[in-house]
Amino acid sequence: DAFISYNTEDEPWVMEELVPKLEGEQGWKLCLHHRDFVPGRPIIDNIIDGIYSSRKTICLITRNYLKSNWCSSEVQVASYRLFDEQKDVLILVFLEDIPT
Repeated sequence: DAFISYNTEDEPWVMEELVPKLEGEQGWKLCLHHRDFVPGRPIIDNIIDGIYSSRKTICLITRNYLKSNWCSSEVQVASYRLFDEQKDVLILVFLEDIPT
């Protein structure tokens, strides 16, 4: 149902708050990099497949997220899909206040 894009520094929130709500209570199937990426496959290929095979991409925006090159790649792929398919496929969740 959704590819979850987050910085590993924010993984405790993902595992304690997000996953139980979406997978447990809502019955969603999430794509999480530590669990669902194919070992030995290039990371960028896993990212692209995860984003394009999911109905939504949820980006959990934090200061850590904005500093990460991998997170930047994930949001870029998701944004490209958003504009390419002209569908509402991207959800941005701000977990903290981000100064301009």
